[in-house]
Amino acid sequence: MAKAFAVDSTTQMNWKIVASGFLAMILLVTWMWSVPRGAFVVVVARPFTTIQSTWSLIADADGSFVSTGIAPWVAVAYSNAPSFPARLRSAGALLVLNADLISTCQQENSDERPR
Repeated sequence: MAKAFAVDSTTQMNWKIVASGFLAMILLVTWMWSVPRGAFVVVVARPFTTIQSTWSLIADADGSFVSTGIAPWVAVAYSNAPSFPARLRSAGALLVLNADLISTCQQENSDERPR
């Protein structure tokens, strides 16, 4: 004899909790992956600004421009200073992210190249 299973409100609530927990874990992993580490960072300036404005923002934070990103307001910057991400934010950057987000940063350091 087969009985039909009725879905009660507690079962639906459990799925909402599981889905919320899963989403929270995904967001946490994404946030931890995008936190800037190392000397290379991705700088996101105000949208639709020129590349010169992005360069100025990086220069104001005492960094060096490395390459452009997917838009003129996205760039890769370099500085050995540990406070570089904070200085970029105070200079006007909307976001400062881990440089691994852009494939152009996957290059060897000039000191590590074979001779």
